[in-house]
Amino acid sequence: MQDYADIVDEQRADQRCRSTFENEEGAVTGPNEAVRSELERLLDTDDTRTGDVYRHRHLTPEEIAHQLGVRTSGFVANNMATIRAVLEGALPRGATIRGQVATRVRALAKGPDVTDSTRQYLSDLERRLMANTNNGLDAAGPQRALTGRQPTAASKEHLTVGHDAPAARSISLRDAVDEALRRRVRVLVERIDKETSVARPLDYWRVVAADRPLDALVTLLRAPAERGTFEELRRVRRLDLSLEAAVVAWAADLPFQSDLVDEARARKDWYS
Repeated sequence: MQDYADIVDEQRADQRCRSTFENEEGAVTGPNEAVRSELERLLDTDDTRTGDVYRHRHLTPEEIAHQLGVRTSGFVANNMATIRAVLEGALPRGATIRGQVATRVRALAKGPDVTDSTRQYLSDLERRLMANTNNGLDAAGPQRALTGRQPTAASKEHLTVGHDAPAARSISLRDAVDEALRRRVRVLVERIDKETSVARPLDYWRVVAADRPLDALVTLLRAPAERGTFEELRRVRRLDLSLEAAVVAWAADLPFQSDLVDEARARKDWYS
C-alpha cells in the first residue's frame, strides 16, 4: 500500500493540510522505525476521530466524511495534522491547531500499552508543539477577528444598536458587532438553559458580560476551558448549541475573519 501522504497528495485532497504545516526548527524530527511502527499500531486501534481518519487515510476528505456520517469534511484536516505530527514530527502552523494536536498527542502518550521509548517521543513532540503556542492568541488575536468589510444591506438591521429607539445612534462597525454578539450569545445561553441539562454556562455568560464581547469570544474559542460549556454540550450531543456552531452560522452576516470561522468549524466537526 502506498504511504497515506502520497495517496492524499495524488488525489489533491490534502491542499488545506499541506498549507497548514511549516518547518520552524530545521529538519523535521520524526520517530525511528521501531517507534513509528508502534505509533501506527496505536493510531490503527485509536477509538477517536483521529483513529477514524487514520483507518480511512486512503480516501479523500469528502469520502472520509461520508464514510463516518459527517456532513462536512473540515475535521479531516485537523486529524491529518495530528497524524502527520505523530508519524513524521511535522508541526502545524498556528497556535490553535498546535494546541489541539498537542492534546491528542498527550492522550496517546497516556495509553496503557505505550512503551517508554514511544512515550518519550510523544512527550518531546508535545513540548515542541506547545513551545510557540503563545496562549493561542498570537498573530490571529481578537484585534484581527473582523475582516474590515462592511455588513451587507440584509444584515444592517441586526447590526443596528438601539434600533428600537426613536432615532438609532450611529456607531462603528466594531461596536455594532460587539452589541450584536452580546444579544446573540445571551439568546444562545437561554437556549442552552432551556433545551439541555448543561449547568449554567458561565464561560458563555462572560462573553455577554464583557466590555468587548468579540474579544471575549475569540479568547474563549482559541483557549477553551478544559471542562467548559463546549465539553458539556459535546457530552449531551448538542454541539449545535456551541459557540463554534454559532460563529459559523453568524458569519453569514457578521464580518468575522475567515480563519476564526474555519477554526470554529473544524473544532465542531472534529468532535461531532
